Amino acid sequence: MQFYCFIQGKGYIACRDRAYNINETCFFIPDFDKQKYAIHAAASEDLEFVRFDIDMLPSDWLALEDTHYLTPWFKSFSACEPYDQTCKGPHTKSYMVLNGRIMARILCGICVSIGEGTKEKGHPSVDQWNVTLPGSDFTLYVENEEVHHGPLEVSYVKAGLDHGLIAEPGKKVAYIWFEHFVEERQIDVQNYTDNGAKYGHN
Repeated sequence: MQFYCFIQGKGYIACRDRAYNINETCFFIPDFDKQKYAIHAAASEDLEFVRFDIDMLPSDWLALEDTHYLTPWFKSFSACEPYDQTCKGPHTKSYMVLNGRIMARILCGICVSIGEGTKEKGHPSVDQWNVTLPGSDFTLYVENEEVHHGPLEVSYVKAGLDHGLIAEPGKKVAYIWFEHFVEERQIDVQNYTDNGAKYGHN
């Protein structure tokens, strides 16, 4: 499976039945190998994006067959739902892009703040990638290490490691977080049938 994060620039995605305009941060999952698609940058524009390629296990395909978004799937930043977490400052805003496990083992969101950020205990079940957005100027902390992040950079946090993304006063934290569950989703295959009967999973 492929998951696109369009970060900067304008353009469009052409699919068989429709096209999607890229005029802000947005996200796209193609219709796997069933439908061709093409990505076009607008004239005189550089279109910046990150593509995640997800290796799908047999249990992932079974979970996807049970519940999934219809593809091709497209979502713009302005359509993302806001949410809150206790690990984030009062002026930090978070937005959900892709809810967990509805597309196998991936989930995604956006975090934006000025002079704040996040301080999080390690997530024992998910690896995390951070893709910085335009205007970013913050420090990533992972355990006892730290590194500065500017716009259009990517970092990786292994499952279980404490981490934080903190900006100095007046500086901006802006990033896409993309997470992947490290444990295989356990499917009770014997309870799964081709006629769509229910099957158990963790």
